[in-house]
Amino acid sequence: MRTSDLKIKKYFALEYLKLSKHFPDIQDFTKREFAYLLWDKNYMIRHRGYNNFEHFISNLKSEAPRHAYVSAAIYRDPNIKNMTGKGWLGCDFIVDIDSDHFNLPCQIIHDYHFCQDPIKKKCRYHNSGEPPQECPECGGNKFKKQLWLCDECLEASKKEIIKLIEEFLLPDFGLALDQIELVFSGHRGYHMHVHDEGLRNMSSEQRRQFVDFFTGIIKRGGLKWNT
Repeated sequence: MRTSDLKIKKYFALEYLKLSKHFPDIQDFTKREFAYLLWDKNYMIRHRGYNNFEHFISNLKSEAPRHAYVSAAIYRDPNIKNMTGKGWLGCDFIVDIDSDHFNLPCQIIHDYHFCQDPIKKKCRYHNSGEPPQECPECGGNKFKKQLWLCDECLEASKKEIIKLIEEFLLPDFGLALDQIELVFSGHRGYHMHVHDEGLRNMSSEQRRQFVDFFTGIIKRGGLKWNT
């Protein structure tokens, strides 16, 4: 491991120690699969399950991963590596709303793209906003995006998720506000977790219908869903 990575890992370990005192509640904690992306490995460590919160926090502090993930699905035995053997019990209803899907005016100002043509690597072309079809300097068509976040981005995401809650979930599905949990996505918006057994046990077809309903493909009265 590089010295710089080792220093950052120690810093992360301290942050995980602080976080343990204010960790958000995870429903059905022992039925979740956890996964980590470590500093000295370029692949994800998966299929971790914990019988108690203390073991989980101890593991976080000792490994101090770059990224830590928890599954939306719940399993009978999350430690099993074979997905069929895990014993799928259900999956949370989660909506991810990020502002980079909205084509906001502010993105033209703070988002950048860089030419990354694999053949003409010496090209230094870069500009703000969305990349063109072709690099004006070398003619390449490979670009890397550098996305940023501003108050306008977050505000746009807030408005969309409030609309989803107030105009769809509460009036059409009879959900209560205390069943809805909002968390920052770590990017440009928010994740909405709905804690409802009926939604958790939906089939793939029912989840597809939900997407169609929110996007207007299915109109009110046409959604086949039962709690």
